[in-house]
Amino acid sequence: MSASRCTSAALVVAAVTATCLLPAVPAFAAGSPHIRFSQPYVPSIAAGKTGRVVIVAETGGDPALSSSFRITAPERTTFPEARFYWNGDRSGAPCTLSGNARQLTCDAGTRAGFAFPAESGTRLGVLVRVDADAPEGTTLD
Repeated sequence: MSASRCTSAALVVAAVTATCLLPAVPAFAAGSPHIRFSQPYVPSIAAGKTGRVVIVAETGGDPALSSSFRITAPERTTFPEARFYWNGDRSGAPCTLSGNARQLTCDAGTRAGFAFPAESGTRLGVLVRVDADAPEGTTLD
């Protein structure tokens, strides 16, 4: 499997093992159809630990605007906080977690939206916690 996997439908594919984050299970990063989401590298996150996962939002020749986006954590993982990071800086945009903390939805709220410049790669970072009882060395579907 490739560490970077994209679709035009803006799906980022990721899965978690107890020791390593690997591409395989849907992690939605849904927004504008003019934004392509990818995972540029694969971080190692041990069972019971939390680590940052970076998703790159790439645009083509035109800038893109999105009023919201949603990221879904792979099985056996959760988001420990209702925040994301925009190019490394903690964002002030409001986000909400689903009841099971597996979906993070971020809305621009009263702002005009999330602006992605033309021909750019905006880095969206989220913290992901791997379940403490995740089987070591097994891909978690």
